[in-house]
Amino acid sequence: MPREPDPANIAHQQRQRDYRKRLRSVAAPEASEVDTAIAAAVAAYANSVQSSEQKKVLTALIQGAMSILEDRGFDKKRSASVIRRRVSRHVRKDLGRLVDASRIRERLQ
Repeated sequence: MPREPDPANIAHQQRQRDYRKRLRSVAAPEASEVDTAIAAAVAAYANSVQSSEQKKVLTALIQGAMSILEDRGFDKKRSASVIRRRVSRHVRKDLGRLVDASRIRERLQ
């Protein structure tokens, strides 16, 4: 649910709206969209790995994410649980579409 606008931040809010409008006009993603796309590509990669070298890369990526979350004060076990859910084809029904959209299998050959 969106927050009520803070009257003290009206100028900043207008600059942010203008910035987002400029981005949309040139089809440029915001940083959060890029972050989401990278996470989706990693999930697609997780469901496409075959070689031991690819598994090693995936392990490093997952362990790196875990380290970042721990550094930010999150519980290790709970973080691992969320990561597993985010990269599991059994939970993420959109993962097949992400694998296709990322063309990850083609890129790994």
